[in-house]
Amino acid sequence: MSDNVYGRTLPDPLRGEVAEVAGKLSHLAIAPDITTPRLDPLSPIATLPTENMVEIFVLAVRRSFQDYYMILQTLMHVCSAWRNIIRDSPRLWSFIFNRHSWRTIKTALANSGDYPLEINCFTSDGEIAALDNESSADEPEQGNEALSSSERRENRFLQEMLRHLPRWRYVWLGSSSLDKCAALATLNSAPLLERFALALSHGAFSRTPPTNLFGGEAPPRLKQLELRRVTIPWDSKVLSNLTSLSLHGILQGGPTVTETLKILQRCPKLQRFEMNLVERAGEKASTAEPTVLHLDHLTDLIMLSTSRLMTTTILSSLQAQACSHIEITIQRAQLLIEKLTEFILPSLQRVTEHPDAHIHVQSTLIEMIIEVTIGSDPTPAFHLRVIGGGSVAILQSNSLQHIFSARPVTLSFKRGSGPDMGGSGADSIAHAKEVLRALNAVERIEFKSSLTDVVLPILEQLSIEELESMDGSLPGHRNGYPNFQYVEFAGCKGYAPSDILDFVQRRKDMKGYGCDSGINVIVSNGSAMDEKTMGQMTEALAGGGSVEWIREG
Repeated sequence: MSDNVYGRTLPDPLRGEVAEVAGKLSHLAIAPDITTPRLDPLSPIATLPTENMVEIFVLAVRRSFQDYYMILQTLMHVCSAWRNIIRDSPRLWSFIFNRHSWRTIKTALANSGDYPLEINCFTSDGEIAALDNESSADEPEQGNEALSSSERRENRFLQEMLRHLPRWRYVWLGSSSLDKCAALATLNSAPLLERFALALSHGAFSRTPPTNLFGGEAPPRLKQLELRRVTIPWDSKVLSNLTSLSLHGILQGGPTVTETLKILQRCPKLQRFEMNLVERAGEKASTAEPTVLHLDHLTDLIMLSTSRLMTTTILSSLQAQACSHIEITIQRAQLLIEKLTEFILPSLQRVTEHPDAHIHVQSTLIEMIIEVTIGSDPTPAFHLRVIGGGSVAILQSNSLQHIFSARPVTLSFKRGSGPDMGGSGADSIAHAKEVLRALNAVERIEFKSSLTDVVLPILEQLSIEELESMDGSLPGHRNGYPNFQYVEFAGCKGYAPSDILDFVQRRKDMKGYGCDSGINVIVSNGSAMDEKTMGQMTEALAGGGSVEWIREG
């Protein structure tokens, strides 16, 4: 470097400093660009095909509706390779959510190209109005100034989505206005639409007139349909060839029993059918011969808070041996209980034939859940949820008793909502005892967040009935509970530790009657226990059984 700068000679003290700075600048000029991270081309992740990377990104960003594009933007800043993949992958931009900012929505629509769209539109005045402040200044809100901010935004969002109707694939539309639902009747059939849900907000429901979706013509690929507080003509072609149909909150204009049966006939490959709070005022039972419907693909049947007539007729008509997920409101109706028992018997028999099948029964005063798991797989192979008084009648059914007595059974008494097994009162105790008597083969009993009102009577019944069955004073009883080995107290604080000790000691005393006193006690999740009682229980169970105290923290 020259010592002459702008025609002047540098003083000696500065020459060294200038030379040092010049050297650093020269180094930076040839150094890699440290502001743009790049992947090592030989690293394993850099060798993955773009399609695999896109699949990974989809799994990463789909965890949150609200933060979808925020997460996507974060991934774009990891390195230039990831940024290029995300920028050039329309699939990653095909998710449209009305709670994103308007600028984000427009960017996503542009970047998604012609890729089929997944659209989610939920209505919430507070959250939607907050997003209005994020709208770009050069695209002001349009529309009637008399409308609320959220309504104007909803209008604009729907109008924008309708322009992309040929790209609709999975769509959930929530609306506060019947007018917007009615607008869907004028649409041409969406050629790519596979799943469609339409929901009116609670405030908009008031004897809604039928909405003739898609002009009554079914989109060619439509397989899943959900309607919430929306009525349509129940003979519409839209209700044909579906694999999933869900109807919710249609309290006045729901389909009749006859219309429902015809809908099911038009959907021979139906896999999931749900009716929740669906009514038809003034409907009377038909005198026609019952219809038999063979739905060999049906796996999920959910009928909650529907009329007794509707539920009984559907259960009487359906032949669906693959159905393994059932949720029913029974309303203490004996005929309904009988029809439900007949309906679940084939599926329950099929899954319990597996040698590693285990039955789980969870009971409250107003709800009972029966599940069957296979081996170590936690996913139930069979699930039955029954709501309403009298659910214990299903356990007492002669046709099911041989199933419950042939496989290991876990019985859980759990506090739920309402006047249930966790509460007090004679009804709760009587119901608990009925459930226990119906499950003679019970192997494990769990008290989860239960109070003394249920825990102590059940422990007493377990001891007394076993003693009485052994000395013959309980006529007709089937040897007490011969498989009973485990009892767990989880989150139970309404009893004294000495109550559990008394139960353990009674079990020990039963040796004189030929009873194996081996019982395994587990106390966890803050249930009442202390060191002294633990020691006494351990001593009482010496030589047969065990006790475990899982302390918090």
